[in-house]
Amino acid sequence: MEPTRLAIEIALIAVALVATVTDLRDGKVYNWLTYPAILVGLLLNGLLQPGGTGLGPALQAVLLGGGGLFVAYVAGGLGGGDVKLMGAAGAFIGSPLIMLYVMLYSFILGGVFSLGMIVWKEGASGLVTRLLVRPVTSPSGEGESPPDLGTRLRFPFA
Repeated sequence: MEPTRLAIEIALIAVALVATVTDLRDGKVYNWLTYPAILVGLLLNGLLQPGGTGLGPALQAVLLGGGGLFVAYVAGGLGGGDVKLMGAAGAFIGSPLIMLYVMLYSFILGGVFSLGMIVWKEGASGLVTRLLVRPVTSPSGEGESPPDLGTRLRFPFA
C-alpha cells in the first residue's frame, strides 16, 4: 500500500473511532467531527492523488454515502450524525464503487447487530414477536391491535 493511501486510511480509522466513542457515550455523532472530516477527506484525496484526480470520485463517494443514508434518516431510522459520518467515510475512501461495498457491509452488520440487541434485551421470544406479529382480525372483521412492543430499541450505528 502506498504511503498516501495509508495516511488517508489511518485518518478514516481515527474519525471512525472518535465517532464510535461519542455515539456510545452520548448517543450522537457530532458536527465538529463530521464536517471537518468530510473536508479533510476531500482535500487528502484531491491533493495526494496523482494530478489531484481523486477529488471528483471522492466527492461522488461523499454524495453516495450521505445520500444513501439520508432516506433512512428521513424515515427516522438513523440520526443525522450517522448520515454525515457515512459521507465523511466516502470522502476518505474516495471511490464510489468501494463506498457501495462499505454501505452494503454496514447495513448487513447493522441488521445483525440490531437482531442481536433485540435477543439480548428481550430474548428470543421478543425477536419472534417483533418480526412476526401482525394485527389479528377478529371474526367480526374488526382489527385488533397487536401486542404492545414497547419503545423502539435504539443502538449506535456509528
